[in-house]
Amino acid sequence: MPGLSGIAASGKLKEWNKNILIFIITSHNTSYLDDALEEGVYRYMMKPLNSVQFQVNMNAAMHRRCSLNKILTVETDKDTISINTDDIIMVYTERRKVFIKTINGIYKTTHIFQYWIDTLPEQAFALSFKGILVHLKYVRRVGEDTIEMTIPNETAYLSNRNRASFKKKFMQYVSTQN
Repeated sequence: MPGLSGIAASGKLKEWNKNILIFIITSHNTSYLDDALEEGVYRYMMKPLNSVQFQVNMNAAMHRRCSLNKILTVETDKDTISINTDDIIMVYTERRKVFIKTINGIYKTTHIFQYWIDTLPEQAFALSFKGILVHLKYVRRVGEDTIEMTIPNETAYLSNRNRASFKKKFMQYVSTQN
């Protein structure tokens, strides 16, 4: 492309929309692969394109886009609301009741905790403690027994039992967000 490389354009696109999935299709060798990954390119594919491999990559991208960001209908004790899964900070239990903490408020839900484990995108949420499911998008730091969130003054407990799996899932999540 005259004036701007595909990799530089990818960086600009990521500034405008951090969730965009960018494919670079090139006849150049993989010498630019590190630069592409640093700019957050989703896939780096070589010409000539293999149509089967291209379709597999497109299906993976579509699955990722659809599975990470859903609109859920949630029944609370007072009404029924729509919540974008991207807006959920955590789901937790307290005194046998299940609450959803979102960027817009806290809602008591009629669904059992297991429903949320089964429904929320597996690659974006992780169990930090018995009865606490955390959206990895909002994690700033994983400590010994607490998780510091990007939301001011917000933390979640982290059990010894879940620490290793939570850290692993967090690292996988962060690596896929670039």
